[in-house]
Amino acid sequence: MSARARVDCIAPRLLGPVPETLAGAVASAGPFPATEWLLARSRQQPFPGDDAESILRGLRPELPASGSLVAAAHEMAGDTGQHCFRASAVHLQPDRDRLLLFAGDSMQPSEEEAHTLTEHFNRNFGGDGLALIWQEGDWLLLCDHPPGPDLPPLSRVAGRYLDTVLPAEEASRRWRQLLNEVQMLLHDHPVNTEREQRGEPTLNGLWFWGGGPLSGTSLPAQSVVGKDSLSRGLARLGGTVAQGAETLQPSNRPPVSQQTASGDSLVIWLDAETAMLGGDAQGWLEALQRFEQEVAGPLLAPVKTGDTALRIHDGAGRVHIADASARWRFWRRPRDLATFMVRE
Repeated sequence: MSARARVDCIAPRLLGPVPETLAGAVASAGPFPATEWLLARSRQQPFPGDDAESILRGLRPELPASGSLVAAAHEMAGDTGQHCFRASAVHLQPDRDRLLLFAGDSMQPSEEEAHTLTEHFNRNFGGDGLALIWQEGDWLLLCDHPPGPDLPPLSRVAGRYLDTVLPAEEASRRWRQLLNEVQMLLHDHPVNTEREQRGEPTLNGLWFWGGGPLSGTSLPAQSVVGKDSLSRGLARLGGTVAQGAETLQPSNRPPVSQQTASGDSLVIWLDAETAMLGGDAQGWLEALQRFEQEVAGPLLAPVKTGDTALRIHDGAGRVHIADASARWRFWRRPRDLATFMVRE
């Protein structure tokens, strides 16, 4: 990062919303000196977006849809005329006459399970112009014509009743049909029979979101730090490679000759969002610790010296801006991280 570089850190669910009991457990997971200093000295501004994809769209409205970004991560980008959606296995649990949708790491299939279910889907829906693709941990749906308007992202539907998140308008009718047909298709599949016998949640549904035309559009080069598919796809379209969090360490920063023209960086940090997606409270607390060690800690010194302006997008409608003026706000003493949390 060059002098006075700007670092935008997309960190949804870092500061909630979380239940009161979980917010109260934050203190026992600490300490968080760097994170608390940065938040206390920052100024807050409204910023739209409650998940990584919507925050990214707010920062870079020219970007293609997230499905195309993930496709680019797997070298599938190109102007083919097809639409591309992200897809994820989910568990639909009956609750009286309704269905609860569960997602998260426990619904991540093994490679063998994923290939088996992909082939099963394509045998049944290939004639409808739909193709499910599995690539290194990511599912994508390619279609000649989108089944309807985009569905809400997975992060907004996990843990909710299906009827409260599925659009009811006529334009989304094909989506409702497809989701229902997929549920019936997977209900008694041998993959799920075996998972049930092992005491694992069945993969009895798929959720699709982030759709748009498959794009091969080149983007301006930007330093991207992140380990997820969005990061890798964004970097690839910009002609670079996504870096790991270790590059934020002062000793690992690239020389000026290797930086992008602006010297600015985008950090996509999804650990907290991933944990909350699966309702993993302990995983979320551990994610806070990693943020302290991997992001806040390394960036504290350059913020204090005025070399870096850090903008933390927390996914709760806020951006926390710690720039050169932060070091002079000495009257703002660090306070417990829990006081910054948004409660449900």
